[in-house]
Amino acid sequence: MFGGYCQNVYLCTRKLINNFQITKKMEHNYSEKTPIRATLKEMEVGSLVHFPVSRTSVIRSTTSTLNLELQRKYVSRLNRETMTIDVTREA
Repeated sequence: MFGGYCQNVYLCTRKLINNFQITKKMEHNYSEKTPIRATLKEMEVGSLVHFPVSRTSVIRSTTSTLNLELQRKYVSRLNRETMTIDVTREA
């Protein structure tokens, strides 16, 4: 009777621990939010900037807009190992 319950509690606890570890790893790398648009506008050609993967949709939207508005070329790449989105200014 209690075997299934204990197994479910263990699995839920394990999942919470894993999520906590991933979150802590991301917080360690990004303790404060950086202004995305300003950071991208100040980038020199060839420079690389890292943002947390949780900001992916905002980063991609902003780079697309800046590509059009400023006649520049920003390329974003998702890095699953470090859980970051890396943005490079190519032109």
